[in-house]
Amino acid sequence: MKPEGNLDAVSDILSKAQDVLVRRKAARKGVQCTPQMEQLDTELEEYIWRALQMCEGSREVIDEVQTGNVGKQVNVITAEDLVRVFNSEAWAGRLGLGDFQRMLNKLGIDGDAMAQELFAAFDQAQNGYLDLREVCIGMSLLLSVSWEERVSAAFAMMDVNGSGRVSREELMVFLRFIAPRTVGWHEIDHMSAEIMRTADINFSGRISWQEFLQWPGCQSVLEWIDAFLRRSAPHVKW
Repeated sequence: MKPEGNLDAVSDILSKAQDVLVRRKAARKGVQCTPQMEQLDTELEEYIWRALQMCEGSREVIDEVQTGNVGKQVNVITAEDLVRVFNSEAWAGRLGLGDFQRMLNKLGIDGDAMAQELFAAFDQAQNGYLDLREVCIGMSLLLSVSWEERVSAAFAMMDVNGSGRVSREELMVFLRFIAPRTVGWHEIDHMSAEIMRTADINFSGRISWQEFLQWPGCQSVLEWIDAFLRRSAPHVKW
């Protein structure tokens, strides 16, 4: 299968992956490995693989890692690599900091130097773990080189429930996550209201992917994310 350069469907794919994961957890409760469980694993890997193929395209991975070895190069990471290594380190569908560090090392990235900063940047739920969605979105932001790939990853980051449409509540959660600590609640509330007013073209109360793509402030969101990532992981070249 050829990599798909278009990331329009990434949110839907990741949502399906999460759904399969939930069913897989339920199937594993108190039973040995069954054909049903194996089938769910196969479905999960396929969904993740498809989502990551969308992010692959013609990317170049991390030109320079500022960890004391300026100019260090890492190997190109394929979708199969990421799926395989994630599955080998994840427990119950999520990664702790140590698991994530080992995952990065296996992928040829200096996990000892970078894991803690990247983990904090990727942990959108701020619960001390990384699930499939957070890893996929984080790696997409880290590895993507085209504007469209980064916009798609940004939209997926906002679309927490994977519905393909962003509500004001989801927008406020996103803004609180990436905003500097000096930005207060009232500022975030005002900002979310203004974004909904200008981006929600059909007044549905939610922002679709097409509305987000056409919204003049779309580039600003990428800049906010970049600023957040630089604050969270200052030794990584974003």
